[in-house]
Amino acid sequence: MSRIILTDPHGCYKTLLALVAQLPPGIPLTFAGDLIDRGPDSKSVIEFVKSGGYDCVVGNHEVMMLNELSFGEDEKGEYYRAKGYHDGIWIMNGGDKCLDSYRIEELEELQSGEKIKTRPVELPILKEHYAWLKTLPYYLEYPELKDKKGQHLLVTHTTAAYVWDEEGISKDSHQFKDAVTWERVGFPQKIPGIYNVYGHTPQADKATIKDHFACIDTGGYYKRKPYGRLTALQFPEMIVYTQENIE
Repeated sequence: MSRIILTDPHGCYKTLLALVAQLPPGIPLTFAGDLIDRGPDSKSVIEFVKSGGYDCVVGNHEVMMLNELSFGEDEKGEYYRAKGYHDGIWIMNGGDKCLDSYRIEELEELQSGEKIKTRPVELPILKEHYAWLKTLPYYLEYPELKDKKGQHLLVTHTTAAYVWDEEGISKDSHQFKDAVTWERVGFPQKIPGIYNVYGHTPQADKATIKDHFACIDTGGYYKRKPYGRLTALQFPEMIVYTQENIE
């Protein structure tokens, strides 16, 4: 029994499809968050994971979107609102690219007979994806999947090492959720009995794979070395698959 973990596609849909095409068929996939922002096609990445029924945990970029994007309705109909540059951090961290992926070009005729291009947001799809992102868990544990040391698989967006089973820290708490989406640690401590696979912090050249954890974010959305690769890890065989950015 195996499972393949992918992380941080960040809207790089073409690169994601090229990586998935390399993977052996029949092995289930789990995504470790940050499906959105930075790259050109967040909408298609979300739809791929959602419609494929793949396991997925929430990343810090999804957290920013969920916190800062809202919907409403007035006399003109439905609308969306995102916190701007002075109020929120999502737009500044690639949220603008995410919203752009939901826009469609339309021609609008003016009274003069001229036509201009407008780019309205596909609100129904955006709302559907937003609602789906709200259902994502903060961690996924696979007790049946164990490596040679008997460590079972835990997938989070970033390391869970300092909040997992810690006294006084509930897995429903803000402290836990904040840690597993935002924490940056170079070499996390061991969680007894667990092999933690995560992303969040881009690794130069290749994924960092150690005896009790693997950080497999290799900066797939970058266009420059030593980053610019999307990485997947097959557990427990520890087989690595990589794809250079082709966006």
